[in-house]
Amino acid sequence: MPYVIKTIGIIFAIMGVVFATVPALMTRLFDFVKQGRRIYAIGVIRIVVGALLIMAAQQAALPWMPGVIGGVIVISGILIFALGQSRNHAFMEWWERKPEGTKRFGAIVLSVLGVLLIYGA
Repeated sequence: MPYVIKTIGIIFAIMGVVFATVPALMTRLFDFVKQGRRIYAIGVIRIVVGALLIMAAQQAALPWMPGVIGGVIVISGILIFALGQSRNHAFMEWWERKPEGTKRFGAIVLSVLGVLLIYGA
């Protein structure tokens, strides 16, 4: 199962690099997610990805790393449902108003999490 952790880590790292390079893509993604009830699909995806990381963590070289990251991702997925559509949209709009440097920093954090997952697998 370490390949699952590495695959998710690679996806995170690539997404982080892309968003750090072109922060406008993050805004376009948010605009797409805000349409209809798509935010709930993101919640489901987060719960599934987090659960996969938690399950695969037992076979990882550093099991605490994907376990903790997976737990945070599961909690963020649950929060999407708990907060509701309007609060999630408000959060995304707040994030969109942040300076470009802040968006790039968030993307770099995502890349670092991806690298940590790859390393911990």
